[in-house]
Amino acid sequence: MSDNLSENFLPENKKPWHHTAGGIIFLFFISLIILGAVGFMALFSYYAWQIKYGSLATVEKINQSFTSSKFTVGTKLTQNKSTTDPSISNLADYVRDYNPVFGNLEAKITVLAFLDFECPYSQQAYSDFSKFLNKYEPIVKVVFKNLPLQEIHPNATSAHASAMCALAQNKFWSYYNLLFTQKKLDQDSLLLYAQNLNLNKDKFQSCITSEKIQTELETDLSDAVKLGVIGSPTYFVNNVKIEGVLTLEEWDKVILNFLKNN
Repeated sequence: MSDNLSENFLPENKKPWHHTAGGIIFLFFISLIILGAVGFMALFSYYAWQIKYGSLATVEKINQSFTSSKFTVGTKLTQNKSTTDPSISNLADYVRDYNPVFGNLEAKITVLAFLDFECPYSQQAYSDFSKFLNKYEPIVKVVFKNLPLQEIHPNATSAHASAMCALAQNKFWSYYNLLFTQKKLDQDSLLLYAQNLNLNKDKFQSCITSEKIQTELETDLSDAVKLGVIGSPTYFVNNVKIEGVLTLEEWDKVILNFLKNN
């Protein structure tokens, strides 16, 4: 009888835990976590290797894929960038006599705007930046700085040269508006904009290829390097650098912050 009692109280044979439904689900999720970790490490190692040893073009793509701001990185600017951020003692040192200026010349707030007419993010920033110009015209001084990223925007240099030649005939901001609203930067379009603004055609065409204009563009690019600019759009509000597209609401916060602290 004791043998029968022992048989009746023996535990049933159980499946190994990893053969049960719960065990299979647990192992499935653990496998996903491990695969994800391995994939992340592989991706991280790839990006680290590319940043250290890869081409500038590859590094630019990596930078753009991870940045949350809307911003075009210039490969030549990153190549010439100092390893340390420059200290900006006086922003006025980078305001050249030829730079177009909008707003109050005596304003306590100066905005240096490094823009590229062919940059999609400078184009995207145009609408709210124009609203900002009109809203704060009495209390800010906005200085336009040429930043044609020619290595990635093949029409940028000619567009900037044309705009500076429109400045020579006192029509810079009107020409600036046409470049950003029409977004056609081929030679015929650049001449058509000049014609629409009633610019002197002969003076305009001879100006575009002049050494004076090329020097002005090169000086602005040199200023960009000295200030640690690596892409477009980049703004300096007094001595504070801001990169990427800003909404009007974000511009409001920037200006109100400066007004509050000055």
